[in-house]
Amino acid sequence: MKSSINLVFKKPKLYVLENREYSIVLNTETGKRVLLNNKEITLFRNTPFLKEINDDNDCVKLIFEQDSDLSRLIFKMLKKHVIHLWSAKHKNYIDFDAECAAKHPPTDVFITFGDECNLSCVYCYRDAGLCEKNDKPRDYDLQRLKELIEKVQLMGASTVTFTGGEPMLHSHIFLLGEYAKKLGLRTCMLTNGTLISEDNAYMFACFDVVKISLDSIYPHINDMTRGAGTTEKILHGIRLLKRVGVYVTIESVLTKINYKTIGDTIKSLYLNEKVDNYRASHFIPTGRGSLNFTLSIPEEEIAECNKYVFNEVFGGFGNRPFKDFVKDATIENGMQSTCGAGICELLITLTGDVYPCRSLQSEEYFLGNIFQETLDEIKSKKSFSDIRRALNVEDNTECGECPLKYLCAGGCRAAHAAMSGDLRKNNKTWCKLLKNMKHESIWLGEGVHPYTGEKLTI
Repeated sequence: MKSSINLVFKKPKLYVLENREYSIVLNTETGKRVLLNNKEITLFRNTPFLKEINDDNDCVKLIFEQDSDLSRLIFKMLKKHVIHLWSAKHKNYIDFDAECAAKHPPTDVFITFGDECNLSCVYCYRDAGLCEKNDKPRDYDLQRLKELIEKVQLMGASTVTFTGGEPMLHSHIFLLGEYAKKLGLRTCMLTNGTLISEDNAYMFACFDVVKISLDSIYPHINDMTRGAGTTEKILHGIRLLKRVGVYVTIESVLTKINYKTIGDTIKSLYLNEKVDNYRASHFIPTGRGSLNFTLSIPEEEIAECNKYVFNEVFGGFGNRPFKDFVKDATIENGMQSTCGAGICELLITLTGDVYPCRSLQSEEYFLGNIFQETLDEIKSKKSFSDIRRALNVEDNTECGECPLKYLCAGGCRAAHAAMSGDLRKNNKTWCKLLKNMKHESIWLGEGVHPYTGEKLTI
């Protein structure tokens, strides 16, 4: 006769994803998860304490036989920290409260050269461009800009990214890249790629990563959003950089007019242009983009778009081991109550004005000036706390009981605000998109293809 085990568990809050072969049980308070087969998920669903419990107790008791299928399931879930004994202590989501925020150095600092740009992309998140054909970007004192880089380094940042507008319109860009690298910072540049030439390609060696915007290899698609003739200029720039050994990442903005060409774009970029990385992000209607909202992918096409893009991106990374995907998904599936704007990420203008992130760069989100105040002084302000609170899902009643709220952390609040008019208000279409993407990363984190259900070999 088998002996029985009597255990008391903390009542779990669990969320289940299923496909034909496997299921994932996720603890929505801790982010821990376990992959179950069909037999295990059937047993899971028939286990009393895992069903919905309507009483007010915060703990549940379960009696089960030792060395049984149920006992093996229970101990598997305990080992993965998906469930916890009543006395067990466990860490929940990461909450950037005021004390934590004050101590947390930014990992990524964006330095913007302003809104001057040689292009006028129809969905620009700012409203960048040149007002007049002969306009020239304003020059800034090089020594003053070096002081700005020094302040970024003293903050404890690991990466500095030069952005705009178009950084290459500014005469000091390469000198600043070299100086930042000399100070030990990881250096990146965001560029549209059209100004790369035989004469300057070698100068990009001061950047660890150069991120170039390209929405499609097909000119009739890419030129619709970025401007006539841009596609060939961008591809030429990519080839020049790869010729001198620069690490190139291509970034695409997904819209309803280009997402079905992403597969061909990825294959061409890897096979023909030998780029090092590729990323795609959904269009957010801010800046000039707010005037072109119709570029957004319709709600009824979101699931189709995400599935298509996932399969094409996944299949296109021929030079990147699958284990890197799993690593990325595991990192992405960390629990937190808010995005990192103002904490992990900051944006600083050439005059020293500080904002929470690239997408929250307007007067209402102004935090202070790094030439006039220290970062600690900026973080101690009420305005900083107010913005951080507005970004927190704990204070967002619309996130409410959503089981994934600590995984998506409310998503990009700037995106929500662009579509709802308020940082604290959610846009249902954006929520649907986030949920779909989180499901993908949860499956991938367990080594399972999110659409085919295939167990992938790491």
